[in-house]
Amino acid sequence: MKKFLLFLIGISFIRPPEIKANPIVYENPQAFISELFFTHEYIWHMEIELWVPEYYLIQGIIDSIVIESTAGRARWDGWYITPSELFLINRYNLTPMLLFSHDQDTIRIYTYLNPTLIISNDTVVVHTLIYGYPECEIPEVYQNNDGGWTQSICAREKQIGHPKYFYRDNSPTLALFNDLQGSQVTLTGDFFDYRDSLISSNTGDYLFSLPINSEYKRMDIYSYWEPLTCFQFNADGSYSTMALSRHTLSSEILRGYFHAYPGFVQDLTCVPFEYDLMPEEILHQDIHLTDTNFMVGFNKLPPPVPNDFRITVAPNPFIISTKIYLESDQTLCGKELLIIDIRGRTVSRFTLSDTEKDVITIEKQTLGRSGIYLYSFILNGKTLKTGQLICQ
Repeated sequence: MKKFLLFLIGISFIRPPEIKANPIVYENPQAFISELFFTHEYIWHMEIELWVPEYYLIQGIIDSIVIESTAGRARWDGWYITPSELFLINRYNLTPMLLFSHDQDTIRIYTYLNPTLIISNDTVVVHTLIYGYPECEIPEVYQNNDGGWTQSICAREKQIGHPKYFYRDNSPTLALFNDLQGSQVTLTGDFFDYRDSLISSNTGDYLFSLPINSEYKRMDIYSYWEPLTCFQFNADGSYSTMALSRHTLSSEILRGYFHAYPGFVQDLTCVPFEYDLMPEEILHQDIHLTDTNFMVGFNKLPPPVPNDFRITVAPNPFIISTKIYLESDQTLCGKELLIIDIRGRTVSRFTLSDTEKDVITIEKQTLGRSGIYLYSFILNGKTLKTGQLICQ
């Protein structure tokens, strides 16, 4: 008995290695610039999104909201506590009225929080938009003859309430959540590994994505990476990918996503390159990996795929519903579409028509909640193509 007690006392002093509890992360409320648009040289309209986490939905949590430009500072008093809401304002909603320059400016929105109600020590949240300067995120915006803009500047959110970066949009959506229509550019070219072997397909378990299209999301109890869009490979072996219109100062890495584990990602270094494209422009950009973690065995094109299968999803991301457009060189009869959640569970199953074209509508209410979903096209138990749906 004495030896047993000594054993228990002894092991009580042994600390297991690398056992760490996941810290509880409390995110502060914040107001941020969702969209900015000029209809005239001196007339601006700003869409502000106010996001407040559920555990901070109490009156008095936000002390004040202040907007600053190079012309001065002003207070905005038209907000109210809400989990997530868009507010459309102009200079007349501020005290005092505040001018923005349509050519170039630095605009900041400050959210001052009540220090007695906030768990963290950060009582001021700042969101900044810089435009019109050569090396900034938005170096140029197209203007009309009256000094107004033909484009707006929009914030890209990695999830509701979490702005990531700004992009240019040919189709402003003031008072509505931002979408991708009229805002995308195309990069295309040849894609090589570090031995200059041509990468001409999503080889093995990899999908490839530009880092600007990669987003790290935190859900209730887990976090994961997801791509806004991945490389597509053409019949000649070249790649193509979409991106949002902005100035990318440097792209020194790509991200490799694994088919079997959508949340797992590996960074792959490449020769740096830059691009600054307006919406709907196309850039030919060869990409050369410098990373030895991914190599192809042979410098040759993959054999042509019989029964070519073409898929378009729009809109994606979506808020209410999206449509999946299907087209094949042969009949779609016998093929199925599965919608799968991030945990691998099938939430919807569709049997395709016996024609060469079909359209499937996916409603958010049938999915049950916002998040990332996979679509998978099946023929006789074999997966033909997969992709992602982003439900906001």
